[in-house]
Amino acid sequence: MSHPLYYPVPANYYPLSPQTTTLLHNALLGVMIGSTAATATQLRKTPEARANPIGSIIKAGVATGLATAVVTAIGQNISPNHSNLATVATMFVAGTALIYTLNQDNS
Repeated sequence: MSHPLYYPVPANYYPLSPQTTTLLHNALLGVMIGSTAATATQLRKTPEARANPIGSIIKAGVATGLATAVVTAIGQNISPNHSNLATVATMFVAGTALIYTLNQDNS
């Protein structure tokens, strides 16, 4: 006897679209890369130069994850209609602009 709340899930069923899944995976990858790079940078600094290391690591992780998600979305939307070079160039410019904007001091 089967459970009344159990419904077999078809093999091609995705709770999220493949594009959304790719976007989320790449965003998480960006967070990991940004966080590890910021951690390595903090470890190289002298103890006196470390001002709010955890905050710096979180900020770098969030900024890199957000930038990776944005360039992934851009790449998914541009690549079917343009060349690989145009797609990569657009992703590079968008990622650079976003990281530049997110890393500006609010002074």
